[in-house]
Amino acid sequence: MKYTNKSINSYIGDLEVEFYPWTGKNERDYLSLVEKCNKEDKEATDKDVLETLIFPVVIKPDIKTLNKLSSEQQKLLLIKIREVSISDEITDDVICPECEKEQVIKEKIKDCISYKPKSFKDVVVQDIQITWNTSPHFNNTKKDEVINSIYNEFLCYVQDVKIGEESYNEPSFKDKKEFFDTLPTKIFDEIFNKYTEMKDELEIRTPFKCKNCEHEDTIIYEHIPNFLWI
Repeated sequence: MKYTNKSINSYIGDLEVEFYPWTGKNERDYLSLVEKCNKEDKEATDKDVLETLIFPVVIKPDIKTLNKLSSEQQKLLLIKIREVSISDEITDDVICPECEKEQVIKEKIKDCISYKPKSFKDVVVQDIQITWNTSPHFNNTKKDEVINSIYNEFLCYVQDVKIGEESYNEPSFKDKKEFFDTLPTKIFDEIFNKYTEMKDELEIRTPFKCKNCEHEDTIIYEHIPNFLWI
């Protein structure tokens, strides 16, 4: 005996995605993952989340294509699955910075998120020119802590490197890491800062008006509060 879920179609940028809502098994698998991570005193990685909450429910595209989603696109996909699986609202306990009264806010997720697609162009810093891969493959690059994960994603986006008159077309991940690891920090920071300005960005924010003192503010979230089951 099996319950038949209806699939949902949505878009991540211009990529069409078809998926099923999460089931009780997906919930238990995720909670088991969290329990295991807590016992080992570590956090679930992006790869863990992919394998537990995205791969099992996405019908199309295939895993190879899903691995080409940036970290921001993966967050957006998770949010879309969460909307139909748990709730399409954000609920959070907020303390007013003016009167310090606590209150509950509730907003529709669609009204709180904005997604800015990536828009890459060549970057030139001193005698170094970087050309970008706009559709890289991120497989096996998201197992580390946050800082290394962001750096690895940056390396995946790098396609060609030109140093003066010498060109390196599509160097390996290892060669790119060796090159950027040995760059002077001043040059690397300038390249990386220009990259972050061009990459895609998912922003989660909600307006706030205090019911007690009517103070108005905007709350910006790194992650949606009460996103999953814990």
